[in-house]
Amino acid sequence: MKLKRFKYDFILIISIFLLFVIFFVTWFIISNGNKKEVLVERKDIEYSEVYDINQNQTIKIDGKISEVIIIIEDGYVYVEESGCSDKICIHTGKISKIGEQIVCLPNMVIISIKSK
Repeated sequence: MKLKRFKYDFILIISIFLLFVIFFVTWFIISNGNKKEVLVERKDIEYSEVYDINQNQTIKIDGKISEVIIIIEDGYVYVEESGCSDKICIHTGKISKIGEQIVCLPNMVIISIKSK
């Protein structure tokens, strides 16, 4: 009886371990893939533009209340300057993973990392 219980416990532990391995390998592949792009949108005028995340560049977007300066550098994206009052877009910092976003609500600008 004790041997049978040990066998089932062992199978359960191995199964859980394999699920964790599959999860982390999938997450690593998805989050660190080189096939990423930057989508910059201005929602109030239906403007959108796609940029290569691997090409260093400076993007200037005329927001609703001021200009927003976006930097793409070494695979990261961040807002360097914005005339909004709360500066949440600047304090968000650098993003680089698929699904991450920087939002400047006063300027109606959304910056997203998307897969190609």
